[in-house]
Amino acid sequence: MENKDYKEKTMNDLFVEEGPRNENNEEKKMTELLEKNLELSNEILEISKYIKKYIVFQRIMIFVKIFLILIPILFALVYLPPLLSRVVEPFKSVLNIYTGVESGNLDFLQDLNK
Repeated sequence: MENKDYKEKTMNDLFVEEGPRNENNEEKKMTELLEKNLELSNEILEISKYIKKYIVFQRIMIFVKIFLILIPILFALVYLPPLLSRVVEPFKSVLNIYTGVESGNLDFLQDLNK
C-alpha cells in the first residue's frame, strides 16, 4: 500500500515540506528577496541621480561653449571695422599712388615735392 500512495503523490508534493516550517522558510526567502530588491532600487536611484546631474551639467556647458564662441565674434564685428579703417588708411594712400602711376597721371609727384 505504501507504494501505491507514493505513486499517487505528485512530484511537487514530494519536494514541498508540510507544516509551519515551510511557511517560515517562504517568509524568510520573501524578506531576503525584498531586501535585495530594496538595495538594487537604491543603487538604481543613486545612479539615476548621478546621470541627471551629468545631463544638467552638459546642458549648461553647451550654453557656455556657445557664448565663448559667439561673444568674441560679436566683439569682432563691433570693434574691428573702426580699427581696420585706421590700419588700412596708409595702405589706401599707397594704392592711390600706384593707380595714379598706372593711369599716367603724375600730378601726385608734384604734390610730393612741395
